[in-house]
Order: sequence, then C-alpha cells, then structure tokens
Amino acid sequence: MNLLSIKTVFRLLFKNKLIFSLCIIGLSVGLAVFITVFMHHKFEYSYDEMHSKGQNIYRMHPIYGHEDGYISQYATSDNAYGPTLKAKIPEVLDFVRMLAYQSERIITYKPENETIIAHREPHVFLADSNFFSFFDYKLKVGLADDVLKKPNTMVISESAAKKYFGDENPIGKKLAASTTDNPYECEITGIFYDIPINSNLQFDFLISFESQKQRWPEVDNSWNFGISYTYLHVVENTDIAWLTNRIQEVFLESSGVVPAGNLSYEMELAHFPEIHLDEPLQWELEDKGNRAETKYLMVLAIVIILVSWLNYMNISTSLASQRNNNTRIKSILGANKAKLIMQFVTEAFFVNLISICLAVCLIFLATPLVSAFFDHGGIGFIFNDRFFVALFLSILFIGTLTSGLVSAVFFLIQNPDFLLNPNAKSTGSRFRQVMVVTQFTTSVMLIVCTILVFKQIQFLRSQETGVDLNKMMVIKAPGGTEAETSGLNKFRQLLSADASITNISAGSDIPGQYMDMGYMIDRTGVNPPVHEITDGGRIDHNYLETLGLELVAGMDFAEGMNTERKILINEEMSSLLKFESPEDAVGKQVYLPEMYQSEQVTILGVLKNYRQQSPAHQYKPAFFYCRENDWLRFNYFVVRYNGTIQNVIPTVQEKWAEAFPESSFDYYFLNDHYERQYRGNIRFGQLFGTLSFLAIIISILGLLGLSINISQQRIKEIGIRRVNGARVREILTMLNKDFAKWILVSTFLGSMIAFWLMQKWLENFAVRTMFSWWIFLVAGVLALGIALLTVSWQSWRAATRNPVEALRYE
Repeated sequence: MNLLSIKTVFRLLFKNKLIFSLCIIGLSVGLAVFITVFMHHKFEYSYDEMHSKGQNIYRMHPIYGHEDGYISQYATSDNAYGPTLKAKIPEVLDFVRMLAYQSERIITYKPENETIIAHREPHVFLADSNFFSFFDYKLKVGLADDVLKKPNTMVISESAAKKYFGDENPIGKKLAASTTDNPYECEITGIFYDIPINSNLQFDFLISFESQKQRWPEVDNSWNFGISYTYLHVVENTDIAWLTNRIQEVFLESSGVVPAGNLSYEMELAHFPEIHLDEPLQWELEDKGNRAETKYLMVLAIVIILVSWLNYMNISTSLASQRNNNTRIKSILGANKAKLIMQFVTEAFFVNLISICLAVCLIFLATPLVSAFFDHGGIGFIFNDRFFVALFLSILFIGTLTSGLVSAVFFLIQNPDFLLNPNAKSTGSRFRQVMVVTQFTTSVMLIVCTILVFKQIQFLRSQETGVDLNKMMVIKAPGGTEAETSGLNKFRQLLSADASITNISAGSDIPGQYMDMGYMIDRTGVNPPVHEITDGGRIDHNYLETLGLELVAGMDFAEGMNTERKILINEEMSSLLKFESPEDAVGKQVYLPEMYQSEQVTILGVLKNYRQQSPAHQYKPAFFYCRENDWLRFNYFVVRYNGTIQNVIPTVQEKWAEAFPESSFDYYFLNDHYERQYRGNIRFGQLFGTLSFLAIIISILGLLGLSINISQQRIKEIGIRRVNGARVREILTMLNKDFAKWILVSTFLGSMIAFWLMQKWLENFAVRTMFSWWIFLVAGVLALGIALLTVSWQSWRAATRNPVEALRYE
C-alpha cells in the first residue's frame, strides 16, 4: 500500500461518492448489528467462566417418571446425594449444596433504638461451609474456609452491607432471615464482592448449612426432599455417562427406594458453564438464557454482515468498467496483477475501516435501543471486554481480505473485450445477478420468518388459559412468626367489609410459573397398577372461585368441610391415572405416599385443564389439597377486586398492615405476572424483527447503489433509444425486467428456506400457529415491490433525462 494507491482509492470514492456513501452506510449498519449481536452471543456463553474448577463442575438434575407417562425433571436434588457420592465414588472430589427451598425471605435488621430495616430478598440460600473454596466468588472480608463453618452465621454481599448497614462495619452484627418456622438469627462473618452479572447464581445472602443441621440433624441422610442444588466437582476427563449410571446405582443402594412398577429414577449431570443456556427446569430460580434464540440471532447477524459485504463487492465489481483506461489497458498488456489486486484490497481496507468506525459510533448512539433489547447493563458488555479490540481488528482483516480479493478476482477475470468495452457481456454481470438473488432470497426469508415469529407469539397470547387473570392482586405471604392461619383469617375478615373486594384466597402456587412441589401418586385398583409423578399444590376453599377455575366433575372444597385425605385433580391427571372419564374419577381412591404414607386419598372433584404456565408448555398433571388449619405452604394471597387499582392498593395495604404489622407488603397483578412468561418470546420477536428490517434496508441500499451505477453505464444507450422514439414506459421495462425476474426466483428460494427454519423453531412450542399461504405471498409482493420501487426510482430519473445531455460528447 503506497501513497499513489491511496490517492487512487480516494479519487474513486469521491468520483462515485453517492454510490459509495450508500454502500458505507449499509456496511456500517451491518457491522454495528454484527458487533452488538456477536458480543451478546459471547456474553451469553461466558456465564460462569470465572470459576477455575468450572469445566469439571456438574449440577445434579433428577428425572422421575416413565416413557408412557409424565416425566418430571428438577433442578434440585436430595440432600444426601453430596455426602454419599463423595464417600462412595472416588471420581467425585467434592460437593457443595445450596438449599433453594423458600429462598425468598424477609431479611430484618434491628439496630438498638433505631427504626427496624426489613426487605424481602429474592435469593437467600443456605450453603455448605466449603462454598467459597468450591466456587471462585471473591470474599472482601473473611476467610473462605471459615465464614460458613459455624451454625447461625451468614455472609452478605457488598450491596447488601450498604443496604442494611450503610457505612457501618457489619461484621459481628446480626440479621434475621424469615421462615415459616422460627427465623434464623445469623451473625455476619464475611462480606463478598457483588456477584458478576454473568454468573448463573445470583444472591446477596448465604446462611451456613450448619444452621439447617441444628434443626434437621438427619439432613445429610435425607432422600425424601429434593430441595437443594447439588454441585459435584469431578475428576478431569471423567466419563460423565459412566458417572451418571454409577450415581444411579449408589442411589438405589443407599436410599432404600424401590421404584414402583415402571416408574424410573434417573439422573442428569448438567455441565455448570452450560446451565445458563439450558432449558429452564422446575424449582430453578435463575433467569435463564435461550440457547436456540441466541444461535438464531447470531446466524441472522452473520447474514446481515454478509449481505453488507456483498453489497460492497457488487458495487465494486460494477464499477470495474469505470476505472481508468490506463488500468484496464495495463491489465490487458500483462501488468503486474499483484499491484492491481492491492488496489482493490486498499480500497476495501478504507471502506471497511470507515464503516467500522461509523458502526462503533452507531452503537453508542443506539445505547437506549441496545439496553432495551439486551439486559446486560447498557452497552458495557460490548466495550468493557478486551476481546472487542480483537473483534474490531478481525472484522477489518476479514472484510478487507474477503471483499477486496473477490472484487479483484472478478475484475481480473474479465475478458479483454469487456475491459475496453464496458457494455460487453461478462462474468461480472452474472456475479451481480447472483448477488441480487442472494440478497433478496435473504430478504424474503427474513420477511417470512418475522411474520411467523410475531404470528406465533400472538397465537400463544390468544389461547384460552382457563384462568380469570383480570382484576387479581397477588400478595406474597408474610414471613417469620406471623405466618399463622389466624392472620390469614383476620386479613380476610378485614377485607370482606370493603365493597371493592369480591374474594380472597390463599395457595402455594399461582398461575404463570412452575408449581412448587412434586409428589408420587399411585392407583392400585387397576391392572396393571399406575405409578406416576405429579405436581401438587395447597389451596384454601376459595381458590377455584377466586381464580375462575372450572370443575368438570365432582365438587369443590367447602368452608367447614373435613378436607383431610381429599384432593382435587385436573383432567390431565385423571387421564394419566387411567380413569375412563372425569366422572369415573370422582370418589375413587389413590395413594400419595409422601404425604399420607399407606393411607388412601379420595378424589373429590376433577378440574378442567387450565394453563398453569403459558401455552408454550403442555398441560401438566396436578392435584390440589386443602388444609386451612395449617399455615405451612401458603406462599401467596390472591385478592379479586372490582374497583380501580388506585383505590384498591391503599385499601389492601392498610388492612395488610393491620393483620401483619411486621411484614412487608409485596404485591403484583396476576395478568402482569402471567404476561411475563411471554417476555422472552416478545423480546426475541422484537430483536428478530428489528434485525430483519435492518437487513432489508441494507439490501435496498445496495440495490439502489447498483441501480444508480447500471443506469449511469447505460445512459448513452437510453439517450439513443429516446432519440429514436422509445417511451419512458419502455425504458423502465427494459431496466426493470431483469431485476423482477431474479426477485421472483428469490421469492421461491427464500420461502423454502424460511419454511424449513420456522418448522424447526416451532418445535419448541406445545401449541403452534399454522403456515398460511398469504405469508409467502406477502413476503414475495413486499420484496418485489421494494426492489421495483428502488430500481424504478433511479430508472425513471434516467429515462426522463434529456437525451441531449447523454449524447452531447458523442
């Protein structure tokens, strides 16, 4: 690269400034999109890379059920697994448990002679004493092996220390953590630095697992309650399939569990660094990413940058005939091809350099948009990584080499006639045809995919849920020793006097999330006996009426009824238990061994299936039991109202403070909570639609630049035709017919590719929208219309130009 070649490049750029401006704008947008999505992709795959042992850490996921029935998989496992596996399997070097049950707790600080500070905290875990030596979360104060060694001790984050103690030193002070039993009173023994955002585990409080052992001495031998995350550190290069089978053997040897019938107990070992992008599981508290959607967005970003580079290569090769005669003649006479190639590479270098710099500026300008789409703290996840510099240089190198060399090759393989006669046919024209087909195949594909993505999201949201979600306030149950049935009854009585409140209920679960507990259920009165896994929830006698759930057979729980050993089941459960109909199930008896041991339970009624989770999930079998004289397991109160939100909130809050004076008032609305399930789908649809729109805009810019250049090349031909009587309509037809032909080809190809891609994507949903013929028609018409409008605008300008101007120098 010398000064002369640089001058030649900028002379060419300024001579064709309109065309190259369109090209650089398109390339800048494409690069900005690619950089943003690529860094998002890298960030999503960077979760938990900060742990030195991470590649050899696995989390245990039990799987219960059988192929012909309902299979349930959990993120938590029994507390006995860790100690037992470490003792019996040499390949298991160490373990750590995090008790996740009731991890949302009210944390209270009671300073002397000052106002009590209390907040409901979402993730308060109990953890084994080796937690900070097992994982690489850094302690600011305290020693890793000591901070969680003693009972009733706690480690908190920097943010939590500031929140509860301000500038005071929290070490040695005490915080209370609520439970449905007596709260933990914990001394603070350490402070850890705030957890990085790309950690799958997010928490601000860790209580020593020894605290649990004081209340539950047999916790290390418990095979009955899968309520803890269990992480295993295994020997490097261990055969995970072998280890999984060995764990299964140890479980059967140690637990004493004998699988009933064809009910199976299996174990999956999830690789710790991959958990963030794995499918969400029941009892999993983390906010998960989505591996499939992350890959789809990455593929789309690659398509966008390729389209941007294709635009440049297309325009560069189309300008080959306009390069100075000296360059063409030199190439014919055998001039050094390396110098000619370098000329194209130099041009590509400066075009890509300018575009990348503009792309970085665009990313900064689009900060609000980026922050709305990617929840990584603004655009810090892009520019705070040293990898970004390497990405910047890699894109510059690849873009320069690819676009420069391709342009050079297509210039150098032109035959000598073309080099002297720009109107002669050449391989360059075929190359441009391929480029146009490629770009608009992509455009059609993206239009079809975007329509189908939004159609599927709308289809999901339009499905009947079977739950009345409107005018429903959900309040999180109070914590601590206030958790008594008398408090709920008092709260209900206080609200019943208000005309704007129509009903109030309590339950362990609410629609819009996984149910909290899983149980075994057996039906022995049939041949063969039925042994299944099901979800179970606790409700009061008002639950069905309050949430608008329907009974298809039997009766509901009633106030004053003896509800002991009586349950409601849903239609899916009725079918799974092999009842001939819902009516046939009413009055029949089944076993719930984990709740009632060998005593039978009577089915009181059958609920119509409703969507506990969004329609993206299948209906799940479930049962409900009612124990109004026992507080345990009521996690939510649900209040149905008929007034306005502005009036209802103060009323409910006032009555809450009267019934539960020491508890925080944490509420939300059921319809908003249920809609949160679609948040990921909606965000993906918005992202996909935005990126598709940008890809189409880039294609339009490239096509506009190409049409301007082609019109300039044929300006004299157009002038001669006009002088000889050709009409504007005929000129437009001549200039547009080739584009129309290739765009029709693109419509067919793009539709086929989109059909295949969307079939794969829709497999992720339990209910799916239909492929409609009008989607492909709309995509084709839009692509054709966009292309013809783009080309026709420039063609019309060329066709209506005074022919004398084109021929004055001939």
